Amino acid sequence: MPQFEDILGNSQIKNNIKTAIANKSVNHAYIICGPEGSGKRLIADVFAKALQCEGDRSLCGVCQSCRMTENGNNPDILYPVPLKTKVIGVDDIRDQVVKPSSIKPYMFKYKVFIIEDADKMTVQAQNAFLKTLEEPSTFSVFLLLAETLDAFLPTVLSRCVVLRTEPVDTKSIYSLLLSEGIDENTASLSAEYARGSVGEALSLARDEEFIAMREDVINILSGIYDKNTVEVMMLGNYFKNTYKENKRLIDVFYLWFRDLLAAKTTDDEKYIIQKDKKELIFKSAEKETVEGLVKKTEAVKKTAFNIKRNASFQTAMEVMLMNIKES
Repeated sequence: MPQFEDILGNSQIKNNIKTAIANKSVNHAYIICGPEGSGKRLIADVFAKALQCEGDRSLCGVCQSCRMTENGNNPDILYPVPLKTKVIGVDDIRDQVVKPSSIKPYMFKYKVFIIEDADKMTVQAQNAFLKTLEEPSTFSVFLLLAETLDAFLPTVLSRCVVLRTEPVDTKSIYSLLLSEGIDENTASLSAEYARGSVGEALSLARDEEFIAMREDVINILSGIYDKNTVEVMMLGNYFKNTYKENKRLIDVFYLWFRDLLAAKTTDDEKYIIQKDKKELIFKSAEKETVEGLVKKTEAVKKTAFNIKRNASFQTAMEVMLMNIKES
């Protein structure tokens, strides 16, 4: 049964939840906000279980509520989902949240609603939800999971406590991956590429397509010095057609040049993240200057920013590749 200890990092969120439960000062609505894979669902599940626990300590694991929650049949922990479309609409909110929240819990102290992708609720759904937030019952607690706060109506935001997830340190993610049976090299790379996201790290470690893509990109970058301008420009089209704007693609570029810069400036392999490629990294670094590598990493970061702002993927890649070639 998941415990607070299973939530990596996020000490402030854990302390806030524990304090609220211990002091019996639980708010009626929380938004747990953070990027995909940052542990929002785990935090919400642990929060709900702790709220419903009937034992003499939080998450005792032996009371009826804990056992029913663990078996997935606690009648007072509800997971509203969109039934007709891909996003939660007004009918979903009325039928799965507003109406049930007015009915007392079947067995336990609270009726807890865990709403995933709450930031994708339609405006109509949020307005329907608003009255419930304005006049909440004493027994209902709403846990809204969201990647961003931007899409929430100000009136909804003002009635919720916001808990922001924090990036988990690389060392903790690495240890978790090892405990999951991931080999050391894959665990190290996945932890670095995940940028603080446990879910992303677990996904990367088991993603054979990502591993193949990384090999392909590194092979291309290590040989880019021998390509002419036309060949470099054609790579933009190649990456677009081959990887279809894979969001992890740019991360491979960035970590490659990061490692080259580390090799160039320190000449010490302990500062290299991709140790499985250390020989190629040092060989490639010999062809570079520190100034050139700094420009290359800046070009990659700028490309990531531009793509995030909906720039043409192929054009952004072509510009980046030319900057890499010329730096």
